[in-house]
Formats: sequence, structure tokens, C-alpha cells
Amino acid sequence: MPAPAPRWGVNPVALAQVLQGQVLPPGDWKAIEQLLTDAFKVKEVRHLFEAEGENAPRLEIFDAMAHALHEPRSLRDIEQLDVVKQAMSAYGDYGNKDLIRRILPYLMPVADAVFTAPDDPAAAAGVVVAGYYGSSMTSYIAGDVSWLDPVQGNADDCYLIAALIALAWSHPTAWSAQVTGYIDQGTPTPRYRLAFHNQAGVLDDPLWVKLRLPEFKGVPVYARCVDEREAWAAMIEKAYVMWHSKHPDREPLPMDYRLISEQRVLPQDACCALVGGEGKELGPFNTKPLAAVVARCDERGVTRDPTMAWTWQPAAWQSLDKLKTLGFARTGLVPNHAYAVLGIVPATPPNSAKQPDYVVLRNPWGSAPFCSEGHASDPWRPGPGANGAAEVELNVNGVFALKASWFDDCFEKVGWVQS
Repeated sequence: MPAPAPRWGVNPVALAQVLQGQVLPPGDWKAIEQLLTDAFKVKEVRHLFEAEGENAPRLEIFDAMAHALHEPRSLRDIEQLDVVKQAMSAYGDYGNKDLIRRILPYLMPVADAVFTAPDDPAAAAGVVVAGYYGSSMTSYIAGDVSWLDPVQGNADDCYLIAALIALAWSHPTAWSAQVTGYIDQGTPTPRYRLAFHNQAGVLDDPLWVKLRLPEFKGVPVYARCVDEREAWAAMIEKAYVMWHSKHPDREPLPMDYRLISEQRVLPQDACCALVGGEGKELGPFNTKPLAAVVARCDERGVTRDPTMAWTWQPAAWQSLDKLKTLGFARTGLVPNHAYAVLGIVPATPPNSAKQPDYVVLRNPWGSAPFCSEGHASDPWRPGPGANGAAEVELNVNGVFALKASWFDDCFEKVGWVQS
């Protein structure tokens, strides 16, 4: 029996933007770093993921809440849980305890939380308003459908966002046509009809999805695109939530988005739901993850099929000797997280072992730190082709090239879809 998917981690960048009420454009890590230190009251960002003396990694507080409860409960009941009281006590030493209440609907299944219009009487009807349907994402597609578009929000669905990136990268023409094809022009105003493949590989009934997406004080709560006007990634995520919650006849609730956070779905399975095909995975005990990546690449070093890789869970990072020395500060990688794999930078000069110098990845957060010891700094130039891009700028928009000699130690497995 295959091992279960990881318990995907909380996205601290998206959470910090809600906590601070501030939207930052993806790609500028220095600004993101300041946002993270301000929001989580840490001296260095690495202390979100690594212990600070005797203090546990700060993000453990929020991950503990995210994995504490599976059945919906009222906000009042959830506030009485020990894990929430501990979080309020711990965070109360650093900031306003009300901030924890603000983000609980994004971390836990709050049964009485809703999204509403600003003037909706429901806002005064004894419910918890987790956000309002905003107006920043006004265009389904602005320009084109790009692999640089998707950015993860407060759903713990790096597996889905990594799949969207990988599809747009490896099959740009077909994926763009599919995304554009979700537009239904049969009414005076466009509607959006999306369908997903079930586990048998059969398309389920289509879902009608409105271009209506939740925000909190102007901050998009869930997935978005780098162009803040553009909604296609958020709309696919919303449809995926409706499909999993089995409530296609109503707008998703915060607890519906929590459902896809709690689903232990592998990236290749999410990709199969989007486009069909057969999902595969390798590593670490059969074929090493790096060898699996190399086998997925064409002669330019670009992945032929949508390919994703995911890091080890926190227990492994704390117990495996090699991972202890390859922490966030050296690699820029975090545990329990899926990345889109774009390809490899061949060795210079070529070596007989055919091991590349770097593996090129994109972080679904849309931002990633530059780690000079382990990341390439020059642009990646694989050359023109039907997939990928002829030239890729590194260390912006979450794109980076990790030293290949670290890849097998840091990544648990690689998954892909043959479609």
C-alpha cells in the first residue's frame, strides 16, 4: 500500500498578508521577509521553520491548529480547544490575541463562518464573517495563461497550485486552451463551467462557478495570480473546493476551503483531476528523486510532463542528519511543501555521471528566498521548444535553481502525470 500524502503545511506568506492587512506583489523576497518578521514577531524568518534556542519553530503554533480538528464546529467551541488557547496565549505575548480569532476560519473548520458582500445583512446575523467578496480580481484571464501566474493562498493546497504551474509550464498550448475553454459564452455575461476527472479517470458533471472571490480588507484570502486582476487560478481552486465539498449549488464556505487543506492529496493526483492521465511517483527508496527528475526532462533539460516534487515532513528534517545541516537558511526549502519542477541545469563542464548542476523549481507561494550557497544566480537558458521557456529569470516570482547535490536529501518524492 502506498504511503499517504503529507499533511501539507500552512502558507505563512498568505497568512501574514491577512494578519497585516497588506498585499505584496510576489517575487520581492526582501519585502516578504519584512512582512513575515512583522506578522509573526520573529527576529529572522528561519525561526518560522527552525527552532530558536529552546523555542519551537513559530509556525508550529499555526500548523498545530490546522491539523487539530476535522469536523466543523462553531467558533465559540473552537476557541475552547486547548490548541487554540495555547496559540492565543503564545501569540498574546507578541501581539494582539484578536489576530488569532481573525485567522481561525482559514486554519480550522469554523461551521458558522461565511463570506459575504460588505452590505449583506448576514454580516449582522450572528455569523462569523471571514471575508467579503472583493473586486480586485475582475478579469478571468488578463493577457495570457502563464506558468508564472498561480500563487497559493490560505488553503494548504500547495499540491494543487504546484500542479497548475507544472501544467502551464509543460503543456502551455493545451493547458491555455483548456483554461480558456472553461468560459461559457451562452449568456449575455460570461459564465464559467469547469469539470474534474474522478478517480476512475472519468469527467464528472460540470460545475458552474461565479467570478466572485473572497478577500479580507482587500487581501485575497485564497489562490490568486501574480497579476492581481486575473482570476483563472483562483477560479479553478474555487471549483476544486466545490467539487470536493459536494456542494455545487452554493458558494463555498471557509470550512469547504479547509476541506481541501485537510485532504492528503498528492500533486500528481490533483493534476490527474484537472487533465486526466496517469499519475506516477518515485523516490526515495526505489529511484532517487533526482534521477526521476532527470528522466522527466527533454534534451534541453525541460520537463516534458507536469512534474512536482515535495519535501520531507518536519520529523524527518529534525531527525535525519543530512537534513539537519540543510535547513531553511541554506536551502530556502520548507518541510511539508510541494514545488513545481521545471527542469535541470546541465553540469558545466559535462560530467560522466550525468548529474546536473541544479534543479529548477517554482514555489507556489510566488516568492522564495535567494540562498547564495545553494542557488544559481544567472538566468537559466534551456532554449526554445514546445514546452517551458527559452530563458527563465531565476530568483523572482518563486523561481529558483537548487543545487542538485542537495535534491535527494531534501525532497522525499517526485510525482508526474503522463497525459
